Amino acid sequence: MRVILVFLFLVIGFSQNAFAERDVCRNNYKGIDVCEIAKNQQKAAAPNMPQQVSKNLILKSVIAEGNVLTFGAMLSYSREHLENLSEQGGKSMQMLEQQMNDMTQNLACSIPGMDEFINLGGEVELLYSFNTGHLYLLINVSSC
Repeated sequence: MRVILVFLFLVIGFSQNAFAERDVCRNNYKGIDVCEIAKNQQKAAAPNMPQQVSKNLILKSVIAEGNVLTFGAMLSYSREHLENLSEQGGKSMQMLEQQMNDMTQNLACSIPGMDEFINLGGEVELLYSFNTGHLYLLINVSSC
């Protein structure tokens, strides 16, 4: 009896995860599978990694998980350097983080096709790290 109950809990748990993923994947007015789009975007972008985006930013990796496309991005400077720049510029670190958030939002929504992916229920994340390898920010863009 105990074995049957454990089996039922496992089956129900896996079924709920499968339904939850299906809802995330096709939760849009067109019924388009955004999880499949995320996988295709990842496959297309991965061969181009690492990619120098600007003088201070390199996209290192891309991962598709469900409806989320996550880019690993490395800044060309350390936290200490950024803190010094913020001090010199009279801005707080929170203000710089908000600027990074705004920049990431604008960038993700201006890439052809990415805005449609996001508006259909996909999400784009950028995981920023410093050149020391330490994590800086994780920014999620879920609407354009």
